[in-house]
Amino acid sequence: MKQALVGGLLTAIMALPLPSSAGELVSGPARVVDGDTLEIAGTKIRLYGIDAPETSQSCRDAQGKDYACGQQSTASIKRFIGGNDVECQVKNKDMYGRSVAACRVAGRAGKEGDVNDWMVANGHALAYRQYSKEYVGDEERAKVRKAGIWAGDFQLPWEYRKEKKGARPSSPAALPPGRPAVASLPRPHSSTGKGSQPPSPQCAIKGNISANGDHYYHTPGSKSYTSTIIDKQAGERWFCSEQDAQKAGWRAPRP
Repeated sequence: MKQALVGGLLTAIMALPLPSSAGELVSGPARVVDGDTLEIAGTKIRLYGIDAPETSQSCRDAQGKDYACGQQSTASIKRFIGGNDVECQVKNKDMYGRSVAACRVAGRAGKEGDVNDWMVANGHALAYRQYSKEYVGDEERAKVRKAGIWAGDFQLPWEYRKEKKGARPSSPAALPPGRPAVASLPRPHSSTGKGSQPPSPQCAIKGNISANGDHYYHTPGSKSYTSTIIDKQAGERWFCSEQDAQKAGWRAPRP
């Protein structure tokens, strides 16, 4: 009886999904949790280097109308994967115990199958610069093309989560029923530059860091000024004069 019980426990333990470790390949049919999270064979996977709008998050489209960008992000990754298996190369673990991985659709070569890359390149997620710069170039191209969320206004997902957790009155989560969640976003980002406001009218020069790590400054009225969004978390900043920007090691873009 005792041996049978022990044998049953061992069988049950062996049937449990093992935690994935760095370098491991996790593959199989994927269940989409949201725009940057999958589940494969019982393993929760957070897509490496990207951050998608939260499921409950709303944005504004090019016409200024509210839409459920979080749900759209989730639907987009579902369509991209389709009914195919997904292969994920684990890089590390996050604070929630999820495997952080770069994933691709099985059978698709190069960027045609790169899930992380595709989500950012098509404006359904952002490059998560705090953890990786790998997808910054894809984000810059999506911004120029006004793809996905870049067509209108949106709040950075990590700022949205921070506000929702704090449950401040201005938070989308704390708004009264029937009021558009996007209406009170304090720092919207826009492909037109509307959401990138200088600290003062006298300090309106944008210090931008390119995908290659080059530091450029853009003056009001210059070619890339309106399409440049300042991301302070990535080290970008505002300047009050070209001299200040140059002293800090930033330079004007090539004509």
